[in-house]
Amino acid sequence: MQKNTLNHFQRVSLWKKWIAGTPVPQGSMRTFMVQGRPVITHSNPNLKKWRKVLAASFQEFAPSVPGDLYYGVALTFVLHRPKYHSTMGDEAPKAPHVKPDLDKLIRAVLDALTDAKVISDDAHICSIEAKKCYGEEEGVEVCFEELQY
Repeated sequence: MQKNTLNHFQRVSLWKKWIAGTPVPQGSMRTFMVQGRPVITHSNPNLKKWRKVLAASFQEFAPSVPGDLYYGVALTFVLHRPKYHSTMGDEAPKAPHVKPDLDKLIRAVLDALTDAKVISDDAHICSIEAKKCYGEEEGVEVCFEELQY
C-alpha cells in the first residue's frame, strides 16, 4: 500500500493579500465565428477585468517563488448578502450556497497568479482550501503557502 504523502507536509505562509472587488467566476468558454474564423471568449464579460485586478495585486510577489517547489493557497471569497435575506430572520442562509460556484471562483484566482508570473503554472498548486462567506466588503483573501514535505 502506498503512503499518502500529501497529508504529511508543513505549510509555510509566504504572503497574504486582500483584494477588494466583486469576485467573478471563470466558467465556460464560448466559441463563435467572425468572418469565417472561430473566436473563443469567456462566457462572463466581467472576468477579464477581475483577472487584471487580481494580477495587478499579485504583481508585487512576482517572481518571488521558485517554480520547482510545492505550493498551496487558502482563499476566502466574501460576497454581499442579498437584500431579501433581511426579511428572512433566522431562516436566512448562513453562507452563500448559490452561484457563483466556488470552483470557478478559484480558477480565476489561480489563473491570475499565473498571469502575474507569481507561479509559472497553476499545476504547482498542490493544496487548495477555499470558502465563500457573506460580508460587508466584497473581495477575496489569498494566502499563498509553500508546502514542505
